[in-house]
Amino acid sequence: MSVAMVQDALTWFFTVSNIDMPSIVSNESILALANDLVFQGLIQEKSGQLNIDSSVVSSVQSRSAFILADQTSMEASCTACIVQKLLMPLLIADKREGMVLQILQPTSVLPATARQVVVVCTNGLFERPCVAEVLIAAGEVQADLIPVVSES
Repeated sequence: MSVAMVQDALTWFFTVSNIDMPSIVSNESILALANDLVFQGLIQEKSGQLNIDSSVVSSVQSRSAFILADQTSMEASCTACIVQKLLMPLLIADKREGMVLQILQPTSVLPATARQVVVVCTNGLFERPCVAEVLIAAGEVQADLIPVVSES
């Protein structure tokens, strides 16, 4: 690596436009970020905002398995996405119709169709009021709770 290569890289770095990430990480925002990064060179004008495609956002009401994580924590959000991706092939192989893991957003209400809730346990998770609401709702519908420790 030469000095000229480093200078070229630094010059290029300052020409790259900013992409503002939402404060809450979700599958939709990660997908939108990936699309923006892949197609950034194809788009002449960018607003700097992520364009989350509404066709990517699926209905929560028909799901029966959910992941509860502190979406304000990047580590918890990433853990939830990884758990979702690792468990999906098992659910598909098991041929459970409609069994798709949905990551709950802070404003989401746990539907009565919930049967399992994977709880990504991180520091401060149980201090969030929305978590308590989801856990109470899970108890009311007698959903199974599956803890996943993400932080020690």
